Amino acid sequence: EDDDGACLELATEGCAAITDEAACLASRDGGAEPTLGGFPARGEPCVWCGGGPCTSDGDAMCAPKAWLLEGEGVAFGAFMAKATYAVASRPCRVGGRLAHELFREY
Repeated sequence: EDDDGACLELATEGCAAITDEAACLASRDGGAEPTLGGFPARGEPCVWCGGGPCTSDGDAMCAPKAWLLEGEGVAFGAFMAKATYAVASRPCRVGGRLAHELFREY
């Protein structure tokens, strides 16, 4: 993929500690563990699970993207928010302008 998470805030306690939709959707995982269950965690964009548990194995409503989208049946039982999840994203700004605007042809 492209530069997932490049302009997201670092959630130093990890995505799973976030209980607010806006905070989750503006963050990337900054927890101590580089991986969870063998899947990338640190630096991954957070995923908001629609206000309910992300997985069948816990009550976290926000989780690292790769772990959540690829870890079902391996790192945890079931991905409970397949119909309601959203991935954090934030356009990069350089000098107050969106980064992609700097490269647009006029």
